[in-house]
Amino acid sequence: HIGLSADPETFKRYRETEVIHARFAMLGALGCLFPELLAKYGGVPIAEPVWFKAGAQIFSEGGLDYLGNPNLIHAQSITAILT
Repeated sequence: HIGLSADPETFKRYRETEVIHARFAMLGALGCLFPELLAKYGGVPIAEPVWFKAGAQIFSEGGLDYLGNPNLIHAQSITAILT
């Protein structure tokens, strides 16, 4: 027993925070699956729909265009993103 729920108010705050974290995790999982499903079943042309391969596009010639729209967010250089 580590005492995380000794105080009812602290326990309530921890529980609410964990629910928020779980919701963001569900959105993250959806963000991994959604582009792949759009490319496969929706006919949407996505350059690299597989989530674990998408980040490598930043090193390609044209950079990384989110949602296929170069005006939305264009990441041509890893240095520009990190700064």
